[in-house]
Amino acid sequence: VLSGLPTSTQVFYRVGNGGALGWSSERVFTSRKSMSERAVKFLMYADQALPVPLFAPAWRLVGQVKRDIEENGFGGFLLHPGDLGYAEGSTFIWDLWGSLIEPISSRVAYMVTIGNHE
Repeated sequence: VLSGLPTSTQVFYRVGNGGALGWSSERVFTSRKSMSERAVKFLMYADQALPVPLFAPAWRLVGQVKRDIEENGFGGFLLHPGDLGYAEGSTFIWDLWGSLIEPISSRVAYMVTIGNHE
């Protein structure tokens, strides 16, 4: 957990351990706005099925969300209320879903709830 960050500031980071898997590329997010700023722009979508092997629509959605964050100021957080990737116990699908949302979850807080397909 990061605390004590200055508000409305870009924070650059990498994750890893320098071992066999090395480090990620550099990522960036913007810290929360000041508590005096009452308005927050955020995104929400649900039911992000990964109809493997035809999951191009899910990748297009990620591209649109990434553009909304970077170009349209939707940087508060993303709310994903259920049916994350239709993994239904498949570790392969969970891994694929994690890779799918990484361009989003590395930039904004990604809040989820459980749906009927988790």
